[in-house]
Amino acid sequence: MSSQLLEIGTTLDDLAAEFHSVVESLNEGLVLADNEGLIRFSNARFTELTGFSREEVSGKRVYEVFFPADSIERKQ
Repeated sequence: MSSQLLEIGTTLDDLAAEFHSVVESLNEGLVLADNEGLIRFSNARFTELTGFSREEVSGKRVYEVFFPADSIERKQ
């Protein structure tokens, strides 16, 4: 049983690494957000296109990054 779990874990790690490699090689900017609209990931091309660093957008709501005027109105 433990060898099967190890194999599954290795497969998941391999898939995650492959996904990361593909996403980072895209010519398009990509942002992934969770169900609450919080940005959890952005690729290198996104930072090149927007000028935002990953640290600037990580954890922010999508509308705060893409529609900053709307986010000011929402806070009022």
